[in-house]
Amino acid sequence: MSKIPAFSPGARAGLAFGGVLLALSIPAHADTSLEISGRVSAGLDYVNGIDNTADGGGSSDDKFRGGGNQWGTSLLDIKGSQDLSDLNDALPDDLKAIFLLESGFDAMKGELNGSALFNRRAYAGLSSQRYGTLVFGKNLSLSNNGWYIDPFYQQFMGYETLVRGRDWQGVDNMVQYTTPTYHGWNAEVQIGFGGDTGSFNASRNDAVTLNYVGKIVELRAIYDVRRDDNAQYSDLFLYSREWILGGALHLGTVDLYAGYNGLSAPNGAENADSTGYGYERADHYWAGAHYWVTPRWRLQGALYHINVDNDGGNATLYALGTTYNFADNFFTYASVGTVSNSDAADFAVEATDERPEDGHSQQAVYFGFVYSFKGDFSFPR
Repeated sequence: MSKIPAFSPGARAGLAFGGVLLALSIPAHADTSLEISGRVSAGLDYVNGIDNTADGGGSSDDKFRGGGNQWGTSLLDIKGSQDLSDLNDALPDDLKAIFLLESGFDAMKGELNGSALFNRRAYAGLSSQRYGTLVFGKNLSLSNNGWYIDPFYQQFMGYETLVRGRDWQGVDNMVQYTTPTYHGWNAEVQIGFGGDTGSFNASRNDAVTLNYVGKIVELRAIYDVRRDDNAQYSDLFLYSREWILGGALHLGTVDLYAGYNGLSAPNGAENADSTGYGYERADHYWAGAHYWVTPRWRLQGALYHINVDNDGGNATLYALGTTYNFADNFFTYASVGTVSNSDAADFAVEATDERPEDGHSQQAVYFGFVYSFKGDFSFPR
């Protein structure tokens, strides 16, 4: 008797994804649209001054590696919508059912960024230009919207570097409402239920944003809270309160960015034994600019600075970058940066745990290519 083959986790994920694509290829009975899109980001990365004291070396090492996520993660999206007014005349004429499935992966390794198949977004809901959008499922945290006011768009060297990737965490068991847009203004509210027995607040996430997007001016205010499984704010860079204020000016060939990010973990000191530090407060500032030399060639520059309480010290990150668009969907990138730490600080130059020795600087450079793609499908009633 033949045996059922045992598939690896990656193979099982591939089969599951193929099943999703097959199911979505079946035409619906109302006006339905389906979009499959994504990007592949791949390159090389060099970092120096990595502290190897934990290995007994008592010195620092350099590393040269593939750069699958340094500029930004590779993505695969499946997005769909269905016009519900065609099915029921009593419904608003612009009401649609929507869904989004999104996976992030490391192209240099061919691996998902995490164990989940749809590790970034997986939600469904209703959307109307007049009444707003309501979705349930999994999503990125609203604090991730700091991407829009970061001159380096949350690269490994950028806004997330000195807060150690706090805003890259996803929100499970999520409900989110986005208001309609009025004269450029809109707001978003997000709740991620922890699902822990006996505690409504344990492992819970809450966030609210107020946004203004105009032709020249862009403004964003974000408040986000993330609790641990004891409903505490125990880790400044993981379970904490966060507020972000910032904006951008788009002035033709020049784009200007500036922002402030505050972090608070009132239970940080009492959890120092488990986190390795007792930080309770940090203030993070940044400013930067883009200059379009030509419509295809962009230069980037930015400065990021953080101050941490309870002897956490301070650090400053300086970054320079460039992109060149060979086509609308294909470009090359290169970024270089250095971080300067005070005596007590050990912040890394990239958003990783590969830190320098206390009080030491660190440098990095990465470069590569990004290819984007999109396919649209419509299924008329």
